[in-house]
Amino acid sequence: LSRHAVHNAGRLAPLFLRAANGLVVMRDLGGWPGVLGESHLAAAADLLDDPVPMLAPLLDLPATLLHGSPHPGHWRLTLFDEQYLIDWSEVQIGPGVLDLMAFLEGFPLLLDSPRHLVESKPHLRLREISPLAEETIVDTYLLTLAAELGERSPARAFRAALPAARCLHVLLTWFPFFATWAGDMPDRYTWQRVNRMEEEAMVQHYHNVPAAGLRRYLAGVFERFLHATHSL
Repeated sequence: LSRHAVHNAGRLAPLFLRAANGLVVMRDLGGWPGVLGESHLAAAADLLDDPVPMLAPLLDLPATLLHGSPHPGHWRLTLFDEQYLIDWSEVQIGPGVLDLMAFLEGFPLLLDSPRHLVESKPHLRLREISPLAEETIVDTYLLTLAAELGERSPARAFRAALPAARCLHVLLTWFPFFATWAGDMPDRYTWQRVNRMEEEAMVQHYHNVPAAGLRRYLAGVFERFLHATHSL
């Protein structure tokens, strides 16, 4: 990371360094066929080199308490229709739009183990059908925020900061995840050949390949990431 990037990342600098390591891993593998191409890698490299366009919209938002990992596996519903968000071990302070983005990107996933996907790498699978569209989730969140805060609601600024929140979420979630592959990865030629197999065949014969079975989900993640970088 450049001195400029470290200075502007502040306390996020260690996470940015892990993301940069993950970027190196994926470049060494020649990308990920159908998931992570040169345009995605270049966009990630640009943000790691100069994170200001991504961080500035987020730093302008009011800070609040963040859960850090509000995916569906951490929600509980009682018989009395009370809703609880459990496991506050990753609690932080920051703009609430970051928790909203973590929920949006985690919503399509079902976790067999309700632990953080980057650290523990539990088994993940995709929802067969998503009952809610992203825009519906965003609108519901912002309307509820406006009802709670009235004229003090930063709903418009939150919506404008969604691309920045998405870029930061993907950079600090998936690229550090790729960094953990370094000791277990095959050479790039084996990697490229395996990932050109049909999904079912790859999962059956190479079930230990990192994130096997998640190509369809991650292809969407990085396409949304690339689109978000163009909106910064």
